[in-house]
Amino acid sequence: MKSLCSFYNILSEGEIKAIYKTALKILNEVGVIIDSDKILEVLAASGAKVDKTKSKAFFSENYTEKFMAESVPHEPVIAVDVKATGGVGGYALNYLNPENHKIERNTLESTKKLIILADKLSNVSNIGLLAIPSDIDPILTPLYGRFLLWRYAEKKNANCYLVWDPKVIPYIIEMCEIMAAYKKKPVKEVFRAGGFLISPLHLSKEEAEQFVFFWQKGLYYNIDTMNSLGGTSPVTIAGTLAVWLAEQIFVNILNRVFYKKQVLEMGSCIAPLDMRKGIYPYGRPEGQLANIAASQIVRYLKAEGGGSAGGGNSAKGIDIESGLQTGAGAIMRMLTVGVPSMSIGKFSVDEVVSPELMVIHNEFIDHLNRLLAGFEVNEETLAFDVIKEVGAGGMFTDTEHTVEHFKKEIWMPELFSSEMLATWLIEQKTIIDKAKEVCDKIWKEYSPRGIDEKTENDLLKVIESAKKVLL
Repeated sequence: MKSLCSFYNILSEGEIKAIYKTALKILNEVGVIIDSDKILEVLAASGAKVDKTKSKAFFSENYTEKFMAESVPHEPVIAVDVKATGGVGGYALNYLNPENHKIERNTLESTKKLIILADKLSNVSNIGLLAIPSDIDPILTPLYGRFLLWRYAEKKNANCYLVWDPKVIPYIIEMCEIMAAYKKKPVKEVFRAGGFLISPLHLSKEEAEQFVFFWQKGLYYNIDTMNSLGGTSPVTIAGTLAVWLAEQIFVNILNRVFYKKQVLEMGSCIAPLDMRKGIYPYGRPEGQLANIAASQIVRYLKAEGGGSAGGGNSAKGIDIESGLQTGAGAIMRMLTVGVPSMSIGKFSVDEVVSPELMVIHNEFIDHLNRLLAGFEVNEETLAFDVIKEVGAGGMFTDTEHTVEHFKKEIWMPELFSSEMLATWLIEQKTIIDKAKEVCDKIWKEYSPRGIDEKTENDLLKVIESAKKVLL
C-alpha cells in the first residue's frame, strides 16, 4: 500500500511563478527596513542597494535571481517508513491545572512538570520552552528556560531560543559554555537564540543588534517570520504568500551573506487575522491553505523546510472545537505537506498548555501512525485458506491467523474509548480522567536528569550571578 503521506499540490506552476515574481518586486521596489547600520553596510558590500537615511535595503531582481541560482538545491524525499511526531513549545503564559481544571499562570514547578511529561511521552520529538513561569522576574526567563530544559529533559532534544532582553546575553553564553563542556561539543552546537521579523519587512533594532552580536561571536541567530492575513500582510492568501516569500528570501540572504549558508531554509507560520475580534487564530482553513501552498513553494524552489499546516487550535479548553481543529489540521498536514508532525498540548492559540491534552495528543499521534503504516496485500493477509476453513457464518476471533496478526493490524489505544456504554457507565472515566492518571503516574515514577549535579550547580550559579546584577 502506498503511504498516505504525500506532497499535495494546490498551486499551478504559473501561480507559483507569479507569487515568486511578486516577491522579487517587493524586495526590489518596497525593500526591507533594517535598524542596523552594520547589517546595512555588509549587505551593501554584497551588492544590495542601501538607503541609510531610511534604514532600508533593496535587492534588485538580478541580485535575488543570482542569489537563488547559487543556492544548493534540497530535494525532499518521503520515507517509506515515515512516522508522525509531536513538538512541544510556544511560551504559554498559562496552564490548565489537572487538579482543579482551572486555567492558572505557569510557575517554575508547572514548567518543570510539563518538561518531564514531554520527555516521557513516546511521540514527542523535541521540546522547546513551553511555558513562561510567573514566579520569577521576566528578565530571568531565558536563563531559567534553558536550565529547566537541560535539567529535566533526558531523552529528548530540548533547548530554548528566548533572549528578550540584551542584558541577559552574557549569561546565556556562559550557560551555553557550561553545557558545551558537559556535552563535549562546541558552544555553537549547544547555543540557540532567535527572533522574528516584524512583518511586513522590518528587522527591528532589538533583533538586529542581537543578530550582529551573535554573528560576531560566531554563533547563529535564527530569524523567523509570522504573517497574518489582513494584519501584517494582505488579506488575500496570494498577497500574503508574496510577502511571506519576500521575507523568507531576505532571511536567507542574511544567512548567506553573514553565515555562508548555501541551502535555502524556509518555514511558514501563517494565520488569518479575525476581522471581528482582532486575534491571530490557529486552526482556521485560511491558515491551513496558506501553509500548504507555502510548502509547495518551498519544494518548487528546492529549499529545505515547509509549512506548518497542522496542530494548532483556538479553542478555550479541551473540547470539541479543540479536537476538530487540531485533528483536521494534523491529518491535512500528513496528507499534503509530507512532514507528519504537530504541535501538542496547547489551546487558545498558544496561550494555554495542558498536561492532559499533551497526553491525549500523544495518543492521537499513534492514531496517525496507524494510518501511515497502511496495510499489506499478499497471500498471507488475503487469508483465503482461513476464510475457507471458518466458512460462511463463522467467526475468526479464535483462529491462529488472528492471534498472529491482530497486534499489527488493529490499533489498541489506552485513552480512546474501548468499551460499550453499559461498561463505561460503571466508572464513567472520560478521556481527560484517563489522561490525568497517565500524568500522575509519570510524575510519580519518572525522574529524568539531563545533566549531572555539578553541571546543574554551575548553571544555577550563573543564574544567581544574573540576579545580583539584573534585579
